[in-house]
Amino acid sequence: MHTPDRVNYRCEVDAAPFVLRLYVGDRLVLQSSDREGDGGPAPGAFRRGGVWHYVTGVVAEDRDHHGMTLRCATTDPTVQMLATISYLPDGLRVRWEPADGLPCERIGDAYDLASSGHWYGHGYHEPQWWPLDNGQVRHDPFLCNNVQSPIWLTSGGAGIVVPTEELLAVSLNADGDGLFRVAMADVTAFEYLVLVDDTIVDLFARLLRVVGLPARVPPKEVFAKPIYSTWTQYPRDLTQQKVLAFAHAIVDSDLPAGILEIDEKYQPSFGEIAFDPVTFPDPAGLLAELRALGFAATLWTSPFINTDSPAFAELAAMGGLVKDRRTGLPGLLTWWAGEAGLLDVTSPAGERWYADKLRAMADLGFVGFKFDGGDGKYTPAHARYFVPQRPQGFANRYLEFIATHFPDYAESRTAWMAQREGLITREGGKDSVWGLDNGLHALVTQALTQAILGYPYLICDMVPGRVQTRFPDAPLPTDELFVRWTEASAFTPILQFSYGPWHYAPETLAVVRAYAHLHGALGEYLYAAAEEAHRAGTPIVRPLFFHDPADPITYIVDDAFLLGPDLLVAPVVTEGAATRDVYLPAGAWRDAWTGDAYTGPLKRHAHPAPCPGIPLFLREDAAWTETLAAALTPRLRDIPRGAIAS
Repeated sequence: MHTPDRVNYRCEVDAAPFVLRLYVGDRLVLQSSDREGDGGPAPGAFRRGGVWHYVTGVVAEDRDHHGMTLRCATTDPTVQMLATISYLPDGLRVRWEPADGLPCERIGDAYDLASSGHWYGHGYHEPQWWPLDNGQVRHDPFLCNNVQSPIWLTSGGAGIVVPTEELLAVSLNADGDGLFRVAMADVTAFEYLVLVDDTIVDLFARLLRVVGLPARVPPKEVFAKPIYSTWTQYPRDLTQQKVLAFAHAIVDSDLPAGILEIDEKYQPSFGEIAFDPVTFPDPAGLLAELRALGFAATLWTSPFINTDSPAFAELAAMGGLVKDRRTGLPGLLTWWAGEAGLLDVTSPAGERWYADKLRAMADLGFVGFKFDGGDGKYTPAHARYFVPQRPQGFANRYLEFIATHFPDYAESRTAWMAQREGLITREGGKDSVWGLDNGLHALVTQALTQAILGYPYLICDMVPGRVQTRFPDAPLPTDELFVRWTEASAFTPILQFSYGPWHYAPETLAVVRAYAHLHGALGEYLYAAAEEAHRAGTPIVRPLFFHDPADPITYIVDDAFLLGPDLLVAPVVTEGAATRDVYLPAGAWRDAWTGDAYTGPLKRHAHPAPCPGIPLFLREDAAWTETLAAALTPRLRDIPRGAIAS
């Protein structure tokens, strides 16, 4: 991706009421809120003593070619706010701070959503809206939970980036207010970047200059061979015999061997990185048998050290746990498996302990690790790290540890601002349901969201979702949902299964098998797209506006995407649907199932989409068209379209 060094933009400020407007050429791309209120929805808002105040107007200014410093009156007659707006080649640096230099409980800013078109970014949310302004977002505090980043890009060509590990509060269209609001907690100044360019695609290229390109490409194998996690098949009820039974069932079902992921709980207690000698009497023999069956193996791990684990006392004695700054003792947190301390990866002792334990597992024969946890919401209250950290710092330090010691095959569910590490990032666990509220549809919109945040190496969680691990009384996924989940996931960068398709009808197993082998046939194409992400930052899963950013319809499509440059994928995310509308952007397209030709822009109403039968379109006369056709056509012929009843 390429974008010029400098953008033709201009910044205007109205003195009273305070309003900042940003233009690219003559086109308005961003405007701050001009509404008065309780302080929350206004520029330069600050809170002291539990009371919000906000800027009312500019009383003095100092301007030069580098920017402007504005002294502003506020609704508190004793406090003025300083706004320092610095001109950058690709936008602005905005800084709000009280003129008295004293700390505030919150300092924030607010923008009108409509001034910038549609909004994207932010990260994991339930429901997973795309674009964000289709719904409402409210995170106070905005604690890292799965993949989230303080980044928001707009269809108008403006973006807001808060490159910080401080604690934020964010809302977008909360209660339908039409505003984007962001504030920082417990600071004397709040600073952020506003990036601008002609299109959101150019804007994304500028974002990569801030967050960095991925430092590496994952191993080629992960783009062609499925990952099989034991999690939903045997949640916390795992034995060596069950792992082997899982592997044999995969092979006996004629599914392609790949990477077998031994998930929790293989250890005697959470926190130990060792096999329970009762349930796993011969780990070396287990790995040898897995290799003989054609599997590489990875192992689940997390930084949570349960208080009943021998590792807790061991790490506490060596200073390897995050401490409670009030007591100096290990700080405690509650996670999904009990009460625990947090491994302090900033401590030399904690880092060495964790690296040595994992290296011993690598020496045993594991090719890599599934790193779980690291979320900002799972940190002890009043945390004190060996190396002082800001409130959101742990997730970044955890991923830096992973990238330093075990980057190959490393899979993480959590990320804040760690795009440059180039690790595989897995979507947050999806429930085995259909909708945007953490179901199959959210699998698509979360993939698009992680792409626009700069995380290209994507696992869309496991097929077919978490099954009954979150809601034990939920019904098992139907054959239809299993097939639709497989269809969508087969056309993403990395395919991951967990619940065995051999539990379903023979027709369902046959379809799942065919899609798993089809995904493998896309391996060269996917790896080439991964190398492009490393080289230029272009995501592998791409919103349709990456094809034609001038087309306004591409900004509202939330159930289709480009996989690499030349394959358009339109999953079915509605129960019982046998058709769906498909939007083809500008250019010539070929239906991968039938060979029918279409010319876009074109909306295909009620396009055939039987189960199975995911709509797929090849971009004609492109670099990969014929290679893709050769990979897809014979394998699609093996899939009986419409064989699965809803």
